[in-house]
Amino acid sequence: MGPTVRAETGDDSGVPAVRGGIVSRSVLFDRLGRAGRVTVVSAPAGSGKTFLLRSWIAEAGLADSAAWVPVPDEEHDPQRFWIWVADALRDTVSGSALVRPLTAAQDLDGWVIVERLLKDLVRLEGRSGW
Repeated sequence: MGPTVRAETGDDSGVPAVRGGIVSRSVLFDRLGRAGRVTVVSAPAGSGKTFLLRSWIAEAGLADSAAWVPVPDEEHDPQRFWIWVADALRDTVSGSALVRPLTAAQDLDGWVIVERLLKDLVRLEGRSGW
């Protein structure tokens, strides 16, 4: 039987808290552990994506390096999305020293933000935890 993750109360990581119960998802935890730096988890609403990811982040000890970006269903503004990504990265231990703050501007498009984030994060190359 794989590791058991006990639910936690909230912390200051910006990642939603796990509430109630015990869930063992060792196979999924293993897959997440082998995944790339950016991983898309897609499943129907209510299937446990948030609980799975929050539990895995806690189990793997990644709270200081996990960037959590909740996006409302109705959100379609790439600038706002990428600003949220930058803010979430700045909330991580490594990202706080590397990612420069962003504010919305008329001439700031999604590609400009992505290029800037890549420049900021290139210094993470080869560092453990990323």
